[in-house]
Amino acid sequence: MIVRRWLTWVTGLFVSVWRSSIAGKCLILASILLIPGLLLPILTLDTLGSRSAGYSVVTGIFRLFGSGKFLLGLVVLAFSVVFPIAKLYWLFRYCLNLPLRFKGRWLLLLGKWSMLDVFVVAVIIGAGRLRLLSDFESEPGVYWFAGAVALSMVGAELLLGQEKLSLRANDDRFRRNWLGCARSLSAVILIVCGLTLPLMEVSKWLFWDNEYSILLAMPEMLEQGEWLLPTMLLVTVGIAPLLKLIFSAGFSITGKPSQWHLSEVSGRWSMLNVFVLSIVLVMLKLGDSTSVAAQAGFWCLLAGAVLSVLDSRWIRSRAELQIRHNE
Repeated sequence: MIVRRWLTWVTGLFVSVWRSSIAGKCLILASILLIPGLLLPILTLDTLGSRSAGYSVVTGIFRLFGSGKFLLGLVVLAFSVVFPIAKLYWLFRYCLNLPLRFKGRWLLLLGKWSMLDVFVVAVIIGAGRLRLLSDFESEPGVYWFAGAVALSMVGAELLLGQEKLSLRANDDRFRRNWLGCARSLSAVILIVCGLTLPLMEVSKWLFWDNEYSILLAMPEMLEQGEWLLPTMLLVTVGIAPLLKLIFSAGFSITGKPSQWHLSEVSGRWSMLNVFVLSIVLVMLKLGDSTSVAAQAGFWCLLAGAVLSVLDSRWIRSRAELQIRHNE
């Protein structure tokens, strides 16, 4: 009886959200995709010609806890399980016009952290394609999971991404901020260097060692049929953060509202900071069997991510100051 009532309530909730808007349909589809995304294998490992069992997001977390890596397991649990489920819950509430206890834009900013496990898989497979590690293969679970997160981000964008600030570009005090422009362009240079330079060096026993660069791994992944993961990396770790910083530099110089809005939208799809954390997790996960050392590319990406975060905070505070001045 209780189960029947619960199923009836859930069905009614889904129908209400589905009928509400296009955003609601995205959220329902995201919820459906998330279940196999968490349970299906996302990665398998070939060792000495024999395929080992793959692991899913859920089984990967259990393995981390079982091996004593509690902190690492908690990080993956929080970002890859708790975040996406909590985000969908609050988006459902917003879609049904139920009150939120916080600003809706936080859902736009935090939702991208659900991609952490997808990026971990992408980094591991990239290293495997360059023969730095045993041969890794992605499994359907990673695509289900990535699809669920992407659809939830689209739904959040449709619901919450229409924030318009009453900016006017007719005050010279808010133009030609060369320091802000220099900060944005410095972050652009660091990110480009991070994508080009070696990311990490992998050494195994005393027999060999090699370096891993993002731009070097992408063609290898594409040639071997891994097109979704490198494309996702290119868009969210390369194009989106660079566009965000370029538009930020434009806003620093011109003060135009269009530059501000374009920077905000690009920033919501920029996952550079998520990717940097995923690299750290990969180095921790591989530390038992191999020696992994961060190289110049990683430090450039880290510095670029820090500058990008500072730039985002500065540009929003500057926009809010401009609003108060206009009022």
